[in-house]
Amino acid sequence: MFGWLLVPLLALPSDGSDAGRTLSAQEARRLSLPPQPLRGDTGIQVLLDHAHQATFSMMWDWVPWAQSLGFRVVGSHASLDAVLNERGRSRIRVPDGRRRPFAWWPNPKFNVVVTYQLGYSRQEYLHEERRALERFVRSGGGALLLVAPPSNTEPYSLREVLREWGCELADGAASLAGQRVAALRLGADWTVLERADGGEPAAAWRPLGRGRLAVADHRLLAFPGDAPPEGPLRREARERRLVSWLRHLSEGRKPIGGPPNLPNADVGVGGPIYPELEERVEGAVVFYAKNQTKRVLECVRRDVPRVDHQVRAWCPSPAPKDPMFLILAAGEGGGWAVNMYEPKEVGIISADPDGILSILAHEVAHTCYAGPPNPHGRTAGRLPEVFSEAHAGWFQRKADFWRTGKTGHDANRLFQFDPDATKLDLAKAGDYPYGQAWTKLWWLWQKLDERYGPTWYVRWMWVKNTRWDSEPERALSWDDVVEDMSLAVGEDLFPMMRRIGTTLSRDRWPEGEFQGRRIRLAPAEFDLTPAGDPITEPIGDWRKPLPPKK
Repeated sequence: MFGWLLVPLLALPSDGSDAGRTLSAQEARRLSLPPQPLRGDTGIQVLLDHAHQATFSMMWDWVPWAQSLGFRVVGSHASLDAVLNERGRSRIRVPDGRRRPFAWWPNPKFNVVVTYQLGYSRQEYLHEERRALERFVRSGGGALLLVAPPSNTEPYSLREVLREWGCELADGAASLAGQRVAALRLGADWTVLERADGGEPAAAWRPLGRGRLAVADHRLLAFPGDAPPEGPLRREARERRLVSWLRHLSEGRKPIGGPPNLPNADVGVGGPIYPELEERVEGAVVFYAKNQTKRVLECVRRDVPRVDHQVRAWCPSPAPKDPMFLILAAGEGGGWAVNMYEPKEVGIISADPDGILSILAHEVAHTCYAGPPNPHGRTAGRLPEVFSEAHAGWFQRKADFWRTGKTGHDANRLFQFDPDATKLDLAKAGDYPYGQAWTKLWWLWQKLDERYGPTWYVRWMWVKNTRWDSEPERALSWDDVVEDMSLAVGEDLFPMMRRIGTTLSRDRWPEGEFQGRRIRLAPAEFDLTPAGDPITEPIGDWRKPLPPKK
């Protein structure tokens, strides 16, 4: 009856449709884009290039910051030559009722290109990208290249780009207000915009044809969320620079202006412009830019399906209506998952196969967060906020151990900040430093795995979805959570949860009701000792009560 739950995430929809296809430009004409949220619109349109390194701060913080200063910013994971082709098309998401399908959309025109490479990234600036950027600038556009002090052990393609235009990055770093910044060595065409404490140029510009080119250490223009209150890196100084420099660089082209109905990514989404190339991997639709590395593509083609299948087998959830969209981004440092609307997407920012597969497991786990549906085919009950990231990290931990015998998510790190496992209150997760509550949940779940076997977790999700079927949007309290867990394992977990410091309204729950049956629950106990290795064996039938503990 429930066999369909084990359909892999990468499987194609069973209705024979061509789901997963990017809508043609003609099909997308019936759809429209909302205006960007601007403050004091300058009419200046900025392309923010993520195709050579994608960082969360630049994708999700820098864009709204620049928009608040009046600039229309469009982020892009596509190669520069693809998106700078004014007669070309970009792949974006377009609102269409409750869905946001991918569609080909006419490339916007731009006044300025901002591109960055701030550290370890193997994605190169290809010859055709360099030429496209140079043509853009020579014809009147502006380009701002954000850099960091280079390392001799890291590939750094942007350094080679700058050499073509008479700018060298010194091997060593300069200092500015206590921060390491890039030191520039400039040819005769360059004018210094900002100097480090020792007098070394940290930002400069030069004319190039009818346009202007600038290079700057990224800290000078970084999103000022943690800016110091004084000095050259304070918020006001960064905003002054950004406004002044973008205006200066755009002077070779009249502001594009017109309605600001441009591609704009929602919070936590990878776009708005996605990579231009694609292929199918066991039904998944994989997007990537043409500068993506061979090593990344080989890993995706060879290993992504087996990791996806395994995570799905550990946490079966409703089969997707669409194939999974897998976005291969540039650089190192994490990923994202889009679950709030269809079709879903998983983004991976890594050039290392182990990193790719670890991030994939984390983000895929986000997409099967709901667990098995109830007998009516629905999910129900909203867990407290801390559970989402903890859940994804929990299955990432299992998948890493399953693949390599090692795990980077050490549940026993709990004892570094909660020495006897009784102090951190899971019911007040937000009161503790970032990630500590997740670590305690990983430790707790591992102890439950060791006591009950790995089926308990999926059975808990199923009990939750079944028990709250009549209240699907109920925001579950911690009492509700512990009741569901107790029914899943067949023992009263209240005493143990109170013992480890969780705020609850009762000490015992000796009897509960599930599916019309009264269930007597003896108190569960286990030692508050370090957890063992992740258990990666197959799960059993989550609909059946777990065997009683002896």
